Formats: sequence, C-alpha cells, structure tokens
Amino acid sequence: MESISNRLLRLSERMQQWQHKDKLHSRLSISGQYSERLESACTLYSSPDKHGMDANQSSL
Repeated sequence: MESISNRLLRLSERMQQWQHKDKLHSRLSISGQYSERLESACTLYSSPDKHGMDANQSSL
C-alpha cells in the first residue's frame, strides 16, 4: 500500500512539473483529466482495500 501511494505522489509531482513546463497544452483538458484520475486513484488506494486486506484478515 505504501509503495502505491508513494508512486501516486511521485506521479502527481511529475504532473505539476509538466504543467509548469508545458504551457502550450490546455490545462483544463489534459492536466484536468489526469488530476481527476489521480485523485480517484488516491481515494481508492487510501481507502481500506476490501479485496486485499479484509480478505486476508477474514481468511486468518
């Protein structure tokens, strides 16, 4: 779980850097979609993993 969250943080940092570097692309269309996807992914991984953690705990 920690490795995935760290990867998402690194991706978000890279996205911010690309936004500052790429001024030709429209931020609303391109970076907006990626930011929404990153936020949804962060909420999915930050929330307790029902398929992984709960399944392992219930099996024990």
